Amino acid sequence: MTKQFGHVDPDGAKVEIRYWECQNGRIFARLQLWGASSDLTTGAEAARILMKLPDDIFWYPQDRPDVLHAIVSSWPKLDKLQRHEIEQRLLTTSFPWSDDMTDTQGHSAYRRLEYLHALSAAGIKFSFDLAATTKELCKLAPDWQHDATEDAMASNAPKVQRVIEDTDYGPLLNIPVSCILDVATEIAGGRPLSRWESASFKGLSEEKPVRALSALRYSAGQGQLLDWAWQSFLGCPQRENDSRRLACAISHVLCHLEATKLARIAYSVAHWMEVLKVRLYGDVAEIFDPLWNAILIALSRKLSDEATHRNEGWAMIALNSPTGRLVELLLADPSLPNLADGKGLPSEWKQRAERLLVLPGAFRCHALVMLGHHFVYLYAADPPWIEKLLVPAVNSQTEEADAILEGFLWGARVPSPDLFRQIKPGLLDLARGHTREGQRAENLAGILFYGWAFNAGGDSAAALISDEEFRDALINADDDFRRGILHYLLQWKEQHPEQWNDVVLAFFQKVWPRQRALKTAPLSQALVLFILRSDDLFPELVRLLKSRLAPLRNGGGWLFAFQVEETDGLVKKYPQEALELLWVLLPDDASQWWFEIDKILSLLEVSSDTRGDPRLSEIRRRLARY
Repeated sequence: MTKQFGHVDPDGAKVEIRYWECQNGRIFARLQLWGASSDLTTGAEAARILMKLPDDIFWYPQDRPDVLHAIVSSWPKLDKLQRHEIEQRLLTTSFPWSDDMTDTQGHSAYRRLEYLHALSAAGIKFSFDLAATTKELCKLAPDWQHDATEDAMASNAPKVQRVIEDTDYGPLLNIPVSCILDVATEIAGGRPLSRWESASFKGLSEEKPVRALSALRYSAGQGQLLDWAWQSFLGCPQRENDSRRLACAISHVLCHLEATKLARIAYSVAHWMEVLKVRLYGDVAEIFDPLWNAILIALSRKLSDEATHRNEGWAMIALNSPTGRLVELLLADPSLPNLADGKGLPSEWKQRAERLLVLPGAFRCHALVMLGHHFVYLYAADPPWIEKLLVPAVNSQTEEADAILEGFLWGARVPSPDLFRQIKPGLLDLARGHTREGQRAENLAGILFYGWAFNAGGDSAAALISDEEFRDALINADDDFRRGILHYLLQWKEQHPEQWNDVVLAFFQKVWPRQRALKTAPLSQALVLFILRSDDLFPELVRLLKSRLAPLRNGGGWLFAFQVEETDGLVKKYPQEALELLWVLLPDDASQWWFEIDKILSLLEVSSDTRGDPRLSEIRRRLARY
C-alpha cells in the first residue's frame, strides 16, 4: 500500500517511512526494513535504518530473512562508507544473549557465518576477505556447514490461508424480522473452525439493507444490541452509496439508542460517518448535528482504559479510535481549504472541535493527536483559537503534551516563527527527556535545529531558541536526539551551502555540550563521521572537538571515511589534523583497529608535516606489537 502511495505522493510516503523509524517493536522494525529496501529511500536513509536496528532484531532468526533482504536490496544504493558501516555491524555486533547462555561466542559466530554467506550468495561483494573471516569464525563455530545458509533468506512467517466468507442470506429472507438476528447468530456459531466463515447477516446488509436495518431496529426496541451485527451492517462498503432516505433512517435508529449502548459501537458509527463525509456536508447534511450530538454524549459517558495501554504510541491508537475518525470528518469540511491565513476557522467547525476537546481522558488525547497532526495549518488559519485551546496542552508537561506533540511530530511540518515561540517550552521539555516510547526523535531534532538555525549568528533577541536553551536540551536528551541534530546539520550543508560554515562553527563553539558524561563511544562515532564529512572545515572541527571524543573500537566505518584512495583525501590534504584525530580515536589495543589502518599510516609517513611526529611512531609501535 505504501508503495502505491509512493506513486501518487512520494513525499507523503517518505514521511510515513520516517514515522516507522520512530516507532518501537518488531512490527515497525519489519516495516522499516521494507522501507530501506524500497526506492523511496536514499542510500543514506537505508543505511541509517540498518544501523539503528536493535541487535535483538538484527540478529534474531525470525527477523533474519527481512534483514538480509533489506541489506541485499539496499546495497546498490549505498556508498563505500555506508557499505563499510554495514560490514562492521556484521563483523562486530551480535545478539544480546542472556547471562545464563553458554558459549555465546560460538553462537554469535554461527549466526555471523549464516548472514555473511547468505549475503555473499545473493551477490554482495565484501571489501574484506570472506574466506579468511570464515576460517577464523569456524574456529568458534566448528559445527557450521555451508549448506546451512541455503534457506537463510527464506521467509519463516506463518503461511496465510484465505478465509472464505459465506454471505448466503437465503435463510434470513422468509422469516419474521424479529427472528433475523437470532437465526444469523445460530448460523454463524454452527460451523466448526475451518476456512469458511458464515456471514449471512453481512450478505443481507449488502443486498437487502432495509431488511437488515429493520432487524437491528427491532433488536434495539427490545433493549438489545448485538455489537457484531451493527459492525457488520455499518462496515459494508455499500453504505457510502445508500439512498438519502436509507442514510437518514440509519441515523434515526442510531440517535435513539441509549448512550451506553451507542458507546459500545462508537467506532463503527464514527467510521460510517467518516465514510459519508462528503455527503454529510452535502445531501444528508441534516443528519450531521443529531449524529454528532448523539455520539459525543455516548463517548462522554464511556470510560476509556487506553490511556494506560499505549505501547504502540498515541498516533496509532488515535487513528483507530472513534475520536480520531471524528476529527478526520471535521477536517473533511469543504470550507477549510478556502480559508485565508489568519481569517479564522468557521464558528460551527470550532464548536464541534471544542466538544471533542472536552471529552474525558484518552478520548481528549486522541483528538489532540489528530488536531496536532494539522497544527501548522490550523494555526495559520486561526492563531487565537489555537493559542487558547491547543497551545496550553503542548506546554502542560502531562500526557496531553505527549499526545499532541506526537501528532505534531508525526506531521513533520516546520512551524512558523510565531507558532514556534508559542510551543517552544513543550518542544524543549520533550527533548530534555520527558518523552514516551514512540516519540519522533529525529523530527523533533530537525524542528529544534531549525529554531536555533533560524537566526544563528544574528541578533540573539530574534532567535527562536537561544544557544543556552539548545545546549540544555542536548545535555538532557538521549543519543538518538543528539545524532538527529548532527544529521540535520549535514542536511543544512546541502540546503544552505553559503551559510553552512558559519552555522557549523557557531553550533560547535556555542551549543554542543562539553560535559564529560557525553564523551561516549556511540556519540563519538557520530561526531567523527560528521567531522570527516565537513570538507574544508575538517581542521577547525578537529581542533574544536578532539577533547570531546572517546576512543573507538572496531571503527572501520570512520577510518574508511578518511578517503585513502582519493587523490584529494583528507589524509593528504590535512595530514596533521588527520594524525591528531587518529591519536585521539585509536584505542590502546591495536587488535581493535581497522585492517586498512596501514594505508593511512603510510600516507602520513610520506607527508613532511607528520613523518617525524612521535605520535605516528607510537602508533606504528602498537601496530607492530599486535
